Amino acid sequence: MLPDILLRHRERFVYIYTITGVVALILFGVLPHTFAGHTAYALFEGTVALLLALNVVAYRWHRNYLILSNFAHFLIMLTFVFLIVTGGYRGTGIYWCYAYPLLSFFLTSKREIIFWNVAFLLSCLGLYLLKPDMFYYDFITLRQALGAYVAVFILAFAYNTVISDLIGVLSERASVDALTGLYSRYFFLESLSKAISQLERGKDVRHTIVYLDLDNFKRVNDTHGHHVGDEVLRHIADLLRNYFRRADIVARFGGDEFMILAHNGAREGIEERLKALRKEIENRFKDYGLSLSYGIVQIPEDGTDADRLIREADKRMYEMKVKNKR
Repeated sequence: MLPDILLRHRERFVYIYTITGVVALILFGVLPHTFAGHTAYALFEGTVALLLALNVVAYRWHRNYLILSNFAHFLIMLTFVFLIVTGGYRGTGIYWCYAYPLLSFFLTSKREIIFWNVAFLLSCLGLYLLKPDMFYYDFITLRQALGAYVAVFILAFAYNTVISDLIGVLSERASVDALTGLYSRYFFLESLSKAISQLERGKDVRHTIVYLDLDNFKRVNDTHGHHVGDEVLRHIADLLRNYFRRADIVARFGGDEFMILAHNGAREGIEERLKALRKEIENRFKDYGLSLSYGIVQIPEDGTDADRLIREADKRMYEMKVKNKR
């Protein structure tokens, strides 16, 4: 679920960038150009600042990060092309363009980053070839500046590639249980939080949480050793994969406890699968005396608080375990 965390960090960065960008455009663009009598320049920079702010406001409504990031990229690119062409305030515009490669890596994927940076370079070169007279800088200055820009972009891209690889490794380790290959406790909790957030945003969806615990598993470890216990857990994980859909979140919650987050599944159908699973576990591992207890809760019928839902599922599982021992 690390990509979701990365998304949240990117969202925060967009907010920070927007505030910083709006303040910078006003302090270093709109105000100086207004006092210098460059009304058209001040109007352009003020419009970009306003659009940046409105982009974030609109995101609170549509929640589409691709729209947010790509429109932000477009505004950034447009601003930097404007600074390269006009020179900005007293010819300082060229110094600001080197921030673009660094900013872009915080906003979007590599493909989009390459697209927008290449678009910036081609826009500058294309405009210069069409109308060199309208540029503030001469060709030599522009060539050197864009050459340095490419160098900064390559270095930023290489650094981002290393970071992306590390994030991929961390994402896999954070989301997958090393022993069973099922999803991890952390991934399950993040998925549950995301599912509840969808409900809070008004989506008409239903989710089912199943808390499972193996009965008499401690006896396996104590009698046959932990290596046998680990092998049993792997077999149980395979059974869980077979009995539930790929879209469902099947996780090892800890020890011999498992959690399932089933999306849009009828309770009756899930209970039938659990009964069949319990029977197969009892037959396959009858030499170990294994069985299965489980507790089921539904969202939103049983609530929308993650901790309470898990506690209630745990309570119902324990009640079944006590009943089975009678």
